[in-house]
Amino acid sequence: EPTVLYIGRLVYRKGIHILLRAFSYVVKEEPDARLVVAGKGYMEPILRTLASKLGIQKNIVFKGYVPESEKPELYRRASMVVIPSIYGESFGVVALEAIASGRPVIASNTGGLREIIDDGIEGFLVEPSSPQALAEKIILLLQDRGLYRKMSIQARSKAEKKYSWNIILNAIVNIYSRVSSGAI
Repeated sequence: EPTVLYIGRLVYRKGIHILLRAFSYVVKEEPDARLVVAGKGYMEPILRTLASKLGIQKNIVFKGYVPESEKPELYRRASMVVIPSIYGESFGVVALEAIASGRPVIASNTGGLREIIDDGIEGFLVEPSSPQALAEKIILLLQDRGLYRKMSIQARSKAEKKYSWNIILNAIVNIYSRVSSGAI
């Protein structure tokens, strides 16, 4: 079952309303597509109303708050992860978790997200607040299985090569060594 996953707070700046609008286009092309929304926030009632207004409520599952222990299973079941933030993404832990799970990421080209996702490699970067651009990339990944597999492999590979604990630990030790020796 083609499943798009959103994990995050249900607040305006996270752009979840943009994702719902995009998903209305997706469902026209892929009627069996499902959107899983994991998170809570003040916009939930608004989003439920919007889903109903767009006629996509049967394609959306609102899971509410999901504990950390259940997130790996959500990533495993997802076809891809979408991060439609409008602004203010400082780093993007969800993007890192997604690529570590071997899932392509479609994210807004904003903040730290563009430092994690290389457009066209382990996912796509789209202009913030563009439901059409977001829908286009979601549909592309749902329909092009070869591209999907390629991006999935590249996502996992990037996570292992750039963000594994050994790599991060070595970088931290190197910085502390440079600071303590007066090199920085």
